Amino acid sequence: MLFVFWDLVFCSVNKGMNLEDFKFIYWMEYAHRMWGRGLGIMFALPFSYFLRKGYITLRLGVQLSGLFALGAGQGFIGWWMVKSGLEVSIRKCGRSSY
Repeated sequence: MLFVFWDLVFCSVNKGMNLEDFKFIYWMEYAHRMWGRGLGIMFALPFSYFLRKGYITLRLGVQLSGLFALGAGQGFIGWWMVKSGLEVSIRKCGRSSY
């Protein structure tokens, strides 16, 4: 899968990029995505625990839920941007998919 992405990027956008450059960018993006997911879990688990125990008032719960929704929205927009960038056809590079 990594090589398919590299092939698409290499032929369509960054003609001077080699595989090592692409691997660096790929792993930086992967680490960034995992960091965001980890932060979401680190927020959601204690929040749900404290909410269930009744330590969080309704007003604070709504505010914290709004913050969580903003973070989830940012993650969704990031996913959407990546997905839209992967819609490059292999045929655009003049290569067959076979």
